[in-house]
Amino acid sequence: MTPEQRADKAKATLDNSFIKDAINDIRTACINNIRNSSHDQSDLRDDMYYMLRSVDCFERVLEKHIKTGQVEQINDIAIKRMIR
Repeated sequence: MTPEQRADKAKATLDNSFIKDAINDIRTACINNIRNSSHDQSDLRDDMYYMLRSVDCFERVLEKHIKTGQVEQINDIAIKRMIR
Protein backbone atom coordinates (compact mmCIF):
# COMPACT_ATOMS: atom_id res chain seq x y z
CA MET A 1 0.00 0.00 0.00
CA THR A 2 1.40 3.38 -0.96
CA PRO A 3 1.63 6.22 1.56
CA GLU A 4 -1.15 8.03 -0.32
CA GLN A 5 -3.43 4.98 -0.13
CA ARG A 6 -2.66 4.60 3.58
CA ALA A 7 -3.48 8.27 4.15
CA ASP A 8 -6.79 7.91 2.29
CA LYS A 9 -7.66 4.79 4.27
CA ALA A 10 -6.70 6.51 7.53
CA LYS A 11 -8.93 9.47 6.79
CA ALA A 12 -11.85 7.23 5.80
CA THR A 13 -11.49 5.17 8.97
CA LEU A 14 -11.14 8.14 11.29
CA ASP A 15 -14.05 9.91 9.59
CA ASN A 16 -16.30 6.82 9.77
CA SER A 17 -19.58 7.96 11.34
CA PHE A 18 -20.08 4.66 13.20
CA ILE A 19 -16.70 4.98 14.91
CA LYS A 20 -17.22 8.68 15.65
CA ASP A 21 -20.70 8.01 17.08
CA ALA A 22 -19.45 5.15 19.26
CA ILE A 23 -16.60 7.23 20.68
CA ASN A 24 -18.90 10.19 21.28
CA ASP A 25 -21.45 7.92 22.99
CA ILE A 26 -18.75 6.58 25.31
CA ARG A 27 -17.61 10.10 26.17
CA THR A 28 -21.18 11.28 26.76
CA ALA A 29 -21.94 8.31 29.02
CA CYS A 30 -18.80 8.95 31.07
CA ILE A 31 -19.54 12.66 31.44
CA ASN A 32 -23.15 11.94 32.41
CA ASN A 33 -21.98 9.44 35.03
CA ILE A 34 -19.63 12.04 36.48
CA ARG A 35 -22.32 14.74 36.47
CA ASN A 36 -24.92 12.46 38.07
CA SER A 37 -22.64 10.97 40.69
CA SER A 38 -23.15 11.78 44.32
CA HIS A 39 -20.46 13.29 46.48
CA ASP A 40 -19.50 9.89 47.92
CA GLN A 41 -18.99 8.19 44.53
CA SER A 42 -15.41 9.24 43.98
CA ASP A 43 -14.50 5.74 42.73
CA LEU A 44 -17.09 6.06 39.97
CA ARG A 45 -15.78 9.49 38.97
CA ASP A 46 -12.22 8.16 38.92
CA ASP A 47 -13.28 5.23 36.73
CA MET A 48 -15.07 7.56 34.31
CA TYR A 49 -12.04 9.84 34.17
CA TYR A 50 -9.81 6.91 33.26
CA MET A 51 -12.33 5.72 30.68
CA LEU A 52 -12.30 9.16 29.04
CA ARG A 53 -8.51 9.22 29.02
CA SER A 54 -8.44 5.68 27.61
CA VAL A 55 -10.73 6.67 24.74
CA ASP A 56 -8.43 9.60 23.94
CA CYS A 57 -5.43 7.27 24.05
CA PHE A 58 -7.16 4.68 21.85
CA GLU A 59 -7.93 7.32 19.23
CA ARG A 60 -4.35 8.56 19.24
CA VAL A 61 -2.84 5.07 18.96
CA LEU A 62 -5.33 4.02 16.27
CA GLU A 63 -4.68 7.15 14.23
CA LYS A 64 -0.92 6.68 14.39
CA HIS A 65 -1.20 3.00 13.49
CA ILE A 66 -3.44 3.67 10.51
CA LYS A 67 -1.24 6.48 9.23
CA THR A 68 2.15 4.88 9.80
CA GLY A 69 1.39 1.17 9.91
CA GLN A 70 3.18 0.96 13.25
CA VAL A 71 1.82 0.51 16.73
CA GLU A 72 3.34 2.63 19.46
CA GLN A 73 5.45 0.84 22.01
CA ILE A 74 2.80 -0.06 24.55
CA ASN A 75 3.66 -1.31 28.00
CA ASP A 76 2.35 -0.73 31.52
CA ILE A 77 4.41 2.42 32.02
CA ALA A 78 3.40 3.91 28.66
CA ILE A 79 -0.28 3.15 29.29
CA LYS A 80 -0.20 4.79 32.71
CA ARG A 81 1.56 7.83 31.24
CA MET A 82 -0.95 8.08 28.37
CA ILE A 83 -4.08 7.98 30.52
CA ARG A 84 -2.97 10.23 33.37
